Amino acid sequence: MEILNPGGIEVIYYNHLGKIMYELNLSFGDLERVTALSKSYIWKIERGECAPTLPVAYKICRALGYSIYDVFPEDGYRL
Repeated sequence: MEILNPGGIEVIYYNHLGKIMYELNLSFGDLERVTALSKSYIWKIERGECAPTLPVAYKICRALGYSIYDVFPEDGYRL
């Protein structure tokens, strides 16, 4: 998904959140209950509309039982 930021540069935030949630048969509501993050915020992260802060990324990864590198790869953004 490509997002146009205010500076006019298209930015894509890439992650494996949706794939992992699918593999674990987790809904956005399930992850919301475990992390106390809103479904809409989790959805935006999964869709690449925003990049989570480091504490939020760790919270999500702990809830999923995956390392941060598995969910959010180092090259997780593209211009």
